[in-house]
Amino acid sequence: NISKLQMHRCQNVLNQHWRLLKDKLCSIHY
Repeated sequence: NISKLQMHRCQNVLNQHWRLLKDKLCSIHY
């Protein structure tokens, strides 16, 4: 069972990666 802190940290990392990914996609498309 992962703690809420670990979960939150994981989600933050995922959000950062997703933001970078979206930036890349946007820069490719636009």
